[in-house]
Amino acid sequence: MQEPATFNIHATAHVPGDLVLTLVPPPNVDLSGCTIRAACRGGGVCGRILKCSAISADNCITINFPGLAAGWAFYDVFLAFPSGAEFPILKGEMDIAPRVTPADPQRRQEWHVTATIPAAETGRVEIILGQGPRGPQGETGARGPVGPQGPQGAPGEKGDPGDVNPAGSYNWTQPQTYDAMINANGGINIPLAAGAPTDMMGVNRLYAAGMAGATNIYTQHVYLNTGAITATGTAFTKILIPGQYAQTNVPANTHSTVIHTFTGPHGQWNYSSFAGFSIPYQLTAAGKITVDIGRGSKTPRQDLSLDSYSIIPGNNLAYNTGEILDITFDNVRDTARNGYVIRVREIYCTESTQIWKVKTTTSFIPASGNEPIPYIVNKIIYQQYEPRSYIAGDYGDTYGALWVLTGSGSIQQLWMIATVRGVTTFETGTGFNRIVSDVPGIADGSVAILVGSAERTNYQPGNVNPVYYALAAIAENAIETEETTDFEDINVPIG
Repeated sequence: MQEPATFNIHATAHVPGDLVLTLVPPPNVDLSGCTIRAACRGGGVCGRILKCSAISADNCITINFPGLAAGWAFYDVFLAFPSGAEFPILKGEMDIAPRVTPADPQRRQEWHVTATIPAAETGRVEIILGQGPRGPQGETGARGPVGPQGPQGAPGEKGDPGDVNPAGSYNWTQPQTYDAMINANGGINIPLAAGAPTDMMGVNRLYAAGMAGATNIYTQHVYLNTGAITATGTAFTKILIPGQYAQTNVPANTHSTVIHTFTGPHGQWNYSSFAGFSIPYQLTAAGKITVDIGRGSKTPRQDLSLDSYSIIPGNNLAYNTGEILDITFDNVRDTARNGYVIRVREIYCTESTQIWKVKTTTSFIPASGNEPIPYIVNKIIYQQYEPRSYIAGDYGDTYGALWVLTGSGSIQQLWMIATVRGVTTFETGTGFNRIVSDVPGIADGSVAILVGSAERTNYQPGNVNPVYYALAAIAENAIETEETTDFEDINVPIG
């Protein structure tokens, strides 16, 4: 299924707006008879279908947004064909700034987007932002002679500066009033005086520090159940810190499946606030970690090959909305590229046909032979930016992502290794409560797997997870390939 492009909108509270969308279809694709469907949620509304114009002869559409309250909102846009097939075109956040002066009911905001539709069904929509057509620039005429300078009069009152040249530099000495939002994507340098913060400061330091504390409050510690760790074969577990940290050693030339479970308080009934996890995890040779998230039963299995599935959907592959995330570290260094490949297999079920699928993602992390993967992995991290929609379709948007946090001397330590569908909030559990690791031994010594207590991320107000956005902003995208196929169980025992 096509992946939509992301276009985030900066808007002003209670001012309606128009999103002018121009579609660029692949060659030989006719959009006549197609329609556009769009909706938004947040900003003081639970959910609203947006009014969309018909697709014009030049493939242009106008989408009308109501004036929304200050805060955050989300929207998405779908292209519907006469056959009934729908493809996601656009999605994004709306950062709605509060107003200082009353809104002018005659004024409308306007945003322009050109979206290039991919030819492949699994491609990604690309966007080009524009501000409308610009006419040709005329020639500059010759400059006339400079006349004599007259006497200087008394200074008058400072007037309105008129049009502001965006490329110019201005030193404002008087307070300024604006009737539109100021776009400060480049940042505003506000010098802060030393000392206790006050309400008159440009940035309230107590508020900034409090937001850091708020993120910590919305994160729950999930304790490692060190008394219930199981390991097959001759592997043995040392509890380094009860309830916090344990190490399991797999002797040479053996194999073990190690299951860790996690426990901790989680306030919920039918609905869960699960938005992600962070698990301290280290493995000193090749191996695999599998974690199941979201609703539905899953079946763990032991002592299978690394290509097999350690967890599969339960109840004879019965349909459910949860997912299984399977991460394989083969520990084989690519000497030509000087790094390691990580494979992620995401097992999910389609909604319309209720068929299990596998999305396989391969990623590449640069690392020398002296800094091997997965030995330098510190954490396995999963976060999703909001709950997956109940009507997102067979796959819909990639609401979540997987990262690994590495050590070593690299200047980059956070790597995104997969994007995944994610889960809804209608869950009957904590979102996750166990990991299953398959560890084959090596010929010249034992392999150690070290796991610590995890963290469970909760959604913040508006069902938004700021942790996702923060990690996405600072991580390196290590993804190289993605492929989706029907799920076929691989169940190869260790010989």
